[in-house]
Amino acid sequence: MVKLRVFLISGMGADERLFIHLDLSDYEVIPVHWFEPGPDDTLSDYAGKVIQQFGIQANDNVIGVSLGGMITVEIAKQVDLKHAILISSIKTVDEAPGYYSFFRGIGIYKWLSGQTILNMGFLFKPIMGKLAGGPEGHLFYLMLKNTSPTFLKWSIGASLK
Repeated sequence: MVKLRVFLISGMGADERLFIHLDLSDYEVIPVHWFEPGPDDTLSDYAGKVIQQFGIQANDNVIGVSLGGMITVEIAKQVDLKHAILISSIKTVDEAPGYYSFFRGIGIYKWLSGQTILNMGFLFKPIMGKLAGGPEGHLFYLMLKNTSPTFLKWSIGASLK
C-alpha cells in the first residue's frame, strides 16, 4: 500500500524538530527545509519554489506552523492539496495579531542585519510563548541559532507584507 505524503513546514527560525511529538507513522513524512529566497520573493514566489524543490503534488498533505502555515496557504493556492493544516498560523493578513501592524509600521527590521536579528533571539520569547520558555525552550534557541540570517530577515519582511 502506498503511503500518503505529508510535508512538514516549520515556522520562522525553526526546523523539522518542531514536529517531534506528532505521530505521522501512517504517512510518508517529508520535512521541508528552509532555503535561501530571492531578495524580491513574495510568500507566493517562495511557495512556488517549495513546490518545485520538494515535488509537492495534487492530493499531498501539507502541515505548516506559523510562517510555514502562511507558506502552506500559498502552496494550496497553487496545488490542489488533500489537506492543508495550519498550526498557530494565519490564513490572511486580516487574522494577524496587532503587533504585525506595529512592526510593519515601524519597519525596524529593514535596517537591521539578519545576524543582528538572530542575536536578539531573546526578544522572540514573548511572541513564541511556551515554545521559547517552556521545557523545550532550549530546542527553540538551538533551532533559531541554526537559522540563516538572510532567510530570517527575508521571512520577517515577507510575512509582514
